[in-house]
Amino acid sequence: MEICVVRKKAASLKELAREIIDVPVVKTIQELLMVISTFEYDKQYRTRHLVVLKEEEIKAQSNLGRISFERLFNENKDSLEKSVEIMVQDFQDGLFRVYINQKEYTKLTDEISMNFHDEVVFIRLVMLAGRLW
Repeated sequence: MEICVVRKKAASLKELAREIIDVPVVKTIQELLMVISTFEYDKQYRTRHLVVLKEEEIKAQSNLGRISFERLFNENKDSLEKSVEIMVQDFQDGLFRVYINQKEYTKLTDEISMNFHDEVVFIRLVMLAGRLW
């Protein structure tokens, strides 16, 4: 089943990325996070290919303030299991939010039913630093 994964920044709700990925049938948020984490891990570490940016990709990245070829300089990578564990912990700690078709899911055990081309939105929350008066 294909779904559309959207990443947004919380401060401005600016869209950071959008891509269509193929996922197996999942029943809970935890299963979805495991599938997404595995997909991202494979994309980062297992598929090494030359990236050529198209003009629209350069414009989209320049709007974000950085143009990147997504090359990894840090070769000390975690295992897949550790990456999944970190993503689940980040969700539990509230570092990002998950919305499926504009409905927020807050617990790992929340049951979901996904259809072809459903939109899954990840909003990354940024912690602000400052002083109390």
